[in-house]
Amino acid sequence: MVKRVILEPEKTPGIKVESILNRGIVIISRLTDEVTGESWVQKKVLDLPDNHALFGGLYHDKEARKRLRREFEVMKKLSGCPNIAEVYDHQFLDAPGEKGISILAMEELFSSPNGSVPIQGKPFFKYVVGVCNSLDSMKAKGIVNRDVKPKNVLYNLNQDPKLFDFDWCKDYSDISSFFRSASGAPTGTKWYRSPEQQRMEDLDYKTDTYSAALTMYEITTGRIASSVMFMEDFEEDVERCNERHVNKLRPRLVEIYSEDYADIFLRALNPEREKRDIDSLKKISLEMLARG
Repeated sequence: MVKRVILEPEKTPGIKVESILNRGIVIISRLTDEVTGESWVQKKVLDLPDNHALFGGLYHDKEARKRLRREFEVMKKLSGCPNIAEVYDHQFLDAPGEKGISILAMEELFSSPNGSVPIQGKPFFKYVVGVCNSLDSMKAKGIVNRDVKPKNVLYNLNQDPKLFDFDWCKDYSDISSFFRSASGAPTGTKWYRSPEQQRMEDLDYKTDTYSAALTMYEITTGRIASSVMFMEDFEEDVERCNERHVNKLRPRLVEIYSEDYADIFLRALNPEREKRDIDSLKKISLEMLARG
């Protein structure tokens, strides 16, 4: 069922605004139709002048609108894929004379059932498998997300993990021309960038493998993996990441799980992307789930 896009939900009769998350230029609202009881999430780019800059010039209205349009197109391309959020509807007002409001509506999503408490055991294995499913879907469709991180993996009503934020994504076909933001800095969130992403090299799906493994480590340990791996000059260390850095994550994984699981987990973080492997982690996590 296609959801109705609401420009101003606070002023629309019969639409209840459950929550609002303001990310600077982007507002994410959870809406409920009080008649049907149906709920969904709406993402809106604020109506700002094209020359209005936020966060030191990293984002501006025109760039954000362009990214939101691309996000909708990619999410439609991924529609029906396992562990990818479903997008329902969109509205782009980019005609001459319009202010450039851009909105998309997607399925209702929630934060982790544990809140900020680390997820371990069976719920974590389910999380790993779900995130790996989303990576498989993107790879099959030729999409690089470039910003996989804990905040971008939420849960649906069945508590299935769903990757939902695609505003940094790009098709493989022209990834080489779009690996930097408007500021000339690397794309994505610095704590979850792969070494090649930090070096601003051409990217493929293995950059998402690396970011996903960092995300999984944080979800199950409660610690940001990059803060454990790199203690000095953060950005320079990421560029020069080696096996010694990655092995700093091993003790906590062994403590929670096992030597074997830690070994397989860390393959997904191999600094050499051609050796990076997350399929084995999905396989062993499925086996752990089957054991109950």
